[in-house]
Amino acid sequence: MKCIDLEKIEGEKEMKMKEVKFKSIREIAKTGLISEYYLRAMVKKGDCPGIKSGKKFLINEVALIEKLDAMSREADADEDSDTTTT
Repeated sequence: MKCIDLEKIEGEKEMKMKEVKFKSIREIAKTGLISEYYLRAMVKKGDCPGIKSGKKFLINEVALIEKLDAMSREADADEDSDTTTT
């Protein structure tokens, strides 16, 4: 008899259900999440998750939010380590 891993099945369902939304730099900037200037700087440095389509750069909105969250956590951790060492 074969054993079924329910956690694995649920994880695969979540992956299929997760939609990838790509938006232009202007569309992301209009949401107020981050400025257009900073987005363009991130794209230029290669720090922005997305793809180039013709002349436009399309950004994966979910991945960008996760990236910004990770950057924020790193900055908080750096501040915490600076305040504890002084």
